[in-house]
Amino acid sequence: MKTIGLATAAVLAAGLLIGVPVQAAPAQPQADTRPQAVDRDTPIRMELTACANDESRDCIESISLVSGGEIIPARLITPGVPIVYKPVKPGQGETGPVGGSAIDRYDVWQLPGLATESGIDTFDPFIAITTPDMRWYNADTDSEYDVPAQVNIELLQGAWIDEPAIPACNPDGTCGRPELKGVGQTFRVVLRTSWFKPAVARSHLADTVLKIERLTGGGSRLTVQGEALNSPGFYWGGGRNPAAEEREQFDYYDYRWTVYMMDANDPRFPEKCASKGFPLISGNQWGGGTPMWNPRTQEMNLVMSAPHLNGEGAAFRGHYEAFIPAAYARCLWQADPKRLQSRLMVEVTSEEGEEKAASTSIAFRDGGVRIVARNFTFSSPKITVRPKTKRR
Repeated sequence: MKTIGLATAAVLAAGLLIGVPVQAAPAQPQADTRPQAVDRDTPIRMELTACANDESRDCIESISLVSGGEIIPARLITPGVPIVYKPVKPGQGETGPVGGSAIDRYDVWQLPGLATESGIDTFDPFIAITTPDMRWYNADTDSEYDVPAQVNIELLQGAWIDEPAIPACNPDGTCGRPELKGVGQTFRVVLRTSWFKPAVARSHLADTVLKIERLTGGGSRLTVQGEALNSPGFYWGGGRNPAAEEREQFDYYDYRWTVYMMDANDPRFPEKCASKGFPLISGNQWGGGTPMWNPRTQEMNLVMSAPHLNGEGAAFRGHYEAFIPAAYARCLWQADPKRLQSRLMVEVTSEEGEEKAASTSIAFRDGGVRIVARNFTFSSPKITVRPKTKRR
């Protein structure tokens, strides 16, 4: 099955992603086999493809590059044949769904103007939806767990590049890292869903824009836009600690364009606000917890995790960003979202609860409240957004 990049492996414990072994690419595509919708009541993880028509749901409406006020659309040039993976038996050495099924694709999209190290302007995105009641077995850890209903997006997956490294991972004195794609570029993904109702999302993006529209005839259109952040990347092998969260230093910057949207059945945020949108929480961390809401104190917080040092041995500087649509912000804090700049504050604290230096800002633009904290250090800072009058 298709995997998400190694850089996202740390969120497995939170159930946000499904990591599975790599399989060979499928044969050339046959007739159009694009799905029209995903049955919410059938456990499945379905990788999505381009919408067939205006009535299609649970599909990709568009993937675009945003540059100089212009929206440059990608086009699907090679649809992949769906590959269906049936349930596996725990303990038999195979990773996959315990019940239900998983469906992968190997679509190839072309995007004029895409900046890559190789100069190639094609890519194979991973955009998938998971229904409720999905269980997954990981053969590597011999563990079985529930996967929450979610949408996963990893837009730009690259080929592996071997670079000289000490200690080396390979006999030729090199270690592999993913090709850099889209560094400094802003992308937009638009999805249509039939039943999915987002309640909270995580990403590794900066300057995010988020929009939710109800569609005639049912379903929603979800739009997310942003620029990939400089998240930590790690070499694997060569005697390195396989537990990346325990490393003091990472190896390279990995600009990953990723978004994880949780369904409205997520209990961490108020159900009463789910119809008004959802918060998009971003950061350049390696791993960390899930965004949390405290209804008593009206605090929203996130614990981020990354090595203290970057690849050059200097202190790694963090970036946290929350974009909260206006109606959702009003529901959370019961206040005019345009005035929250004067009513909210951002705190960055260490694992010991001590305040850490950071540059913070709160502003209303793009139809929502944008909350930013920058230039703090790792390894596990906690970012808290709270009313100024509410004390812990």
